[in-house]
Amino acid sequence: MFGTSTPWLSVSMRILRSQWSDNTYESVLWQRTKGMIDMWQEVNVEIPTQSGDWELVLRITKDDYQVGVVAVDDFDLWVGACTMEQLSCDFESNPCGWSDDKSYPLEWVRVEARMGAESMGYDHTTESAEGYYVYPHLREGHAVGENLSGRLVGPRLSAGGGNQCLAFWYSIEGSSTLRLLNIEGGASDELWSVTEKMVPGWVFARANLNITTNMTLAFEVIYPVIAGNEAVLDDITFSTEPCPSNILDCDFEQDFCGWSTNTPLFASWLIGRGFTVNSSLVSGPFSDHTTKNGMYAYVDFTDSHPGHSVVLQSEIVYSQEPACLTFWYVKYGNSGRSGKFTINRDVKGEPLYTLLTLGNNDNIRQWTYVNVDIGNQTKPYTITFAVESVTRDQFVGVDDVNFSQGKCSDLPATPSPPPAFEPVGILEEYIWEALFSFRPFVAQIILFIVVPILGPILPPKHIFGGTT
Repeated sequence: MFGTSTPWLSVSMRILRSQWSDNTYESVLWQRTKGMIDMWQEVNVEIPTQSGDWELVLRITKDDYQVGVVAVDDFDLWVGACTMEQLSCDFESNPCGWSDDKSYPLEWVRVEARMGAESMGYDHTTESAEGYYVYPHLREGHAVGENLSGRLVGPRLSAGGGNQCLAFWYSIEGSSTLRLLNIEGGASDELWSVTEKMVPGWVFARANLNITTNMTLAFEVIYPVIAGNEAVLDDITFSTEPCPSNILDCDFEQDFCGWSTNTPLFASWLIGRGFTVNSSLVSGPFSDHTTKNGMYAYVDFTDSHPGHSVVLQSEIVYSQEPACLTFWYVKYGNSGRSGKFTINRDVKGEPLYTLLTLGNNDNIRQWTYVNVDIGNQTKPYTITFAVESVTRDQFVGVDDVNFSQGKCSDLPATPSPPPAFEPVGILEEYIWEALFSFRPFVAQIILFIVVPILGPILPPKHIFGGTT
């Protein structure tokens, strides 16, 4: 699944007959939309026990405006529960290894976003009202009071893991406090906490775990009063590797790291190899900067409308020391306009401060190095990459973002530029689309005519070779 406006892909169970009724009905077991990374994703769907006849339904639901790509492969079905990571959880099917501590007045519940917190009407996983997250509300039968708390408790971690990392997405409202604790043996050791909403929407956070002794993790929320206070939690990810020391660093080979993107209806930051919905208008370079055969972050404007800004936002930086932000980029437009590209520092309660502006008429068709000084700060802040949408044939790509303490002048000399720019070829993409579809006669004719002229054809540059 890949593209700014991909259709919904869902797996449902259709009950054909049960021991109580002959009526047919269907329930959704799993669903996704908004595939922003050009990479195969593994999915595990647990099928509940049924005594009657049933069948599975794989469905693609497409609105008129949706033009992304959906593909599926390698189905497997076996008896027994899916083997699932208990700490990592997107809460779409179940709460995994996390459970509510019933001794507290606030109850953590897994809920569909449209039925959840008033301040957060969409989940982080699917970015829709139909997705799921967890949030605490007042337990039934408990009186409204002050300083109400609740705990979401995870599975026990055995000693010996060393330095590891827990990442998650959250949002809080009002004067709520959200903490990550180690409650092993009755303790309440704080590993991470937040008491103020720094940026709108979902916020990314990480906590280092030094598992030299047994640990039991718990998210604790505290509401001074019920009115005006909320907290939500989604997409917990556990890694056996330590959390990165430079939190803004990202080569975009696997994901957005700690960066997040707003998602206007027709444009968004993606991770891939330059594939666009309409390659006849514009496409990106074959090669990324990191490995020359990997992926990078970019915006596909070919199905967009002018007049909005597409933003890539970093996680929150708490350091007050001077820092240097470096990255590589390409930026061009086949009609001569590529949109204004700004790098900004965003501090809550203050006007957005622009660190660097790359102009609308720039025509940068090879990976180009940029460094930006960020001076002393007194408050936490985020960095944003914002691209203005001006035309459907503009293209902006970013790779190898690095954030380091100190001034940019203290860094080594500017690296040498990579090889010349090579755009994604429309004809090459079509040939491989034909080869991998059920059109052998078309493919045979194309190969017979084109190969003697063009020579050998390289393999496809991305997983999905065409559009729906």
